[in-house]
Amino acid sequence: MNPNNEVDRRRLFKAMEWSFRALEPFRNLVHGLVQEYAGSSYGQSGTTRPKYEILINLMNQTVDTYTMSLVANRPRVSVIPRRNTPKYFAKRFEVALNNLIAEIRLEQTLRRAVMDAFFCMGIVKMHLKDSPQVQIEGDITINPAMPFVSNVSIDNWVQDMAAPNTESFQYAGDWYRIPYEDLKQDIFDQATIKQLDIKPSSKWCFKDQEGRLDQIITGTQTDPDELEPMVDLCDVWIPRDGMIYTFPINPLTPFSGGAKAIAGIPWDNPQYGPYPILSFNDVPGNTVPASQAAHLSGMARIINNIARKQARKAQNQKEVITYTPSGAQDAERVVKASDQQSIAVQDQSEVKVTKLGGVDQQLQAYMLGMIQLHDRMAGNLSAMAGLGSQAPTLGQEEMIQGAVSKKEAAMQYRVTDFTVSIIRNLGYMLWNDQSTTIPGSITYPGLEDYEPTDATWTPAEREGGFSDYDVDIDVYSMPYQSPARKFQTMLDLVQGVFVPASAALAQQGGQVNYRKIAEKAAELLNEPDFTEIIQFNAAPPIDQTGMEPPGMPANTSREYIRRSVSTGGTPQARSTVEQQAWLGQADNSAGQQGN
Repeated sequence: MNPNNEVDRRRLFKAMEWSFRALEPFRNLVHGLVQEYAGSSYGQSGTTRPKYEILINLMNQTVDTYTMSLVANRPRVSVIPRRNTPKYFAKRFEVALNNLIAEIRLEQTLRRAVMDAFFCMGIVKMHLKDSPQVQIEGDITINPAMPFVSNVSIDNWVQDMAAPNTESFQYAGDWYRIPYEDLKQDIFDQATIKQLDIKPSSKWCFKDQEGRLDQIITGTQTDPDELEPMVDLCDVWIPRDGMIYTFPINPLTPFSGGAKAIAGIPWDNPQYGPYPILSFNDVPGNTVPASQAAHLSGMARIINNIARKQARKAQNQKEVITYTPSGAQDAERVVKASDQQSIAVQDQSEVKVTKLGGVDQQLQAYMLGMIQLHDRMAGNLSAMAGLGSQAPTLGQEEMIQGAVSKKEAAMQYRVTDFTVSIIRNLGYMLWNDQSTTIPGSITYPGLEDYEPTDATWTPAEREGGFSDYDVDIDVYSMPYQSPARKFQTMLDLVQGVFVPASAALAQQGGQVNYRKIAEKAAELLNEPDFTEIIQFNAAPPIDQTGMEPPGMPANTSREYIRRSVSTGGTPQARSTVEQQAWLGQADNSAGQQGN
């Protein structure tokens, strides 16, 4: 493929080399923060570990809590048709997108992006991934490419550092390695590859400097062999040209040189670029966001410094027995005595127990105060992670949870906007894909007892254009909810809405299915025996008064009887059908007391 190299390669690589150097402080910052997150016992010994032992890993707790809170589950997509586009086709496209999201495991990519954003910024790349071969027209076999999303490490990332914001990028790109054999694909210009005489490259290693995340495990001393020959490439997106160029690079000097491009792919999605970026703390006038982890790391280091100091004091704590020369025999008897044994001494003042060292109570109180302050600066982690009650009453606890959710909501908005850009990119790529087929099925309401309708996505069945559809995301599908919380939410809805409105519900032919509530309780609360505690008959029982149970069709005739029953001289009016059986028993016992 001829990439049509219209871009000025010399100026481009000179600018990228400068931007890559400008990103070095941020790469080093992320490297140190990730070391704190991984802990002092992770990876090789030596310079790749944190300088000091981490006893209380608050960084790990904070990152894991936010990751679970923001994107614990797979996002769900709804496709809303515009204008006169058929709704059934929008539903078919929705099923295809949701199945694609499940197949590429988008939630895992989102979790990694949220973690990266907590340390600095989360970067993902939109591209096509090879899928298994398919056969068309009976005898032709092709290798289709499926829309895919992958994470980009800040170590392999370059962006226009001279731009005032991400919307003004003149270029952005990433560096990666692929098997040398993959260069034979049709997407690459074979004539240029032959002209440049591209050979397999050894795996990079920086022996004179640190700053890569994978050095936490491998260190910098070795250049490990790989299973098959590899080659280093970089993709560079030029928004003004609407093109993504692929260049061969030297791994020791990435984003420098100026070799010809071996591929050029148009990126014509006008709304989103191929590199969605997630950030939580934007800095005005800068394209690199501030790191939330960096805001908390100083406090976490102080807490661990005190914890290590207290640990040394605790280890050095000892008790010694002191005695005067005249009390030597008494001291010997004290040392040899067993627990609770009675011994005689001449003078107790001549033998004493002296304590040395031990934990400093003031330092301990200061450390606990710093942990509480860290918890507050991190957004009340104790409440977010469910580590214990934060208030003495349920109402106060709900108020705390509501305040916590405001901070989560601000971060959730960014994650949702980031996810929308990714899924709309996936939808755009799927829409323009000429070969990908995604199996699917639809079960329409009211037809649950029938076989699902086939909804396999095929490019030949597209209707209208991609702009005719709105792709929305169910935000509440991504945050974590425990099974017990899901059951409580369902129970609150039943008790707060449907049970009080049971009369109106019965008029519309509806009723609360208590059998299903019991089944859900057994499922969500992980109590399979719960369904055996409450037994249901095969058919609803007939009321003794001859009246049908609540929930019968609206056209059923009913008889309402009002009776006054004397209770201590004060008659009470009862007018509900449910009380008729009780009233029959009352009449038998009360004789003529009823009026």
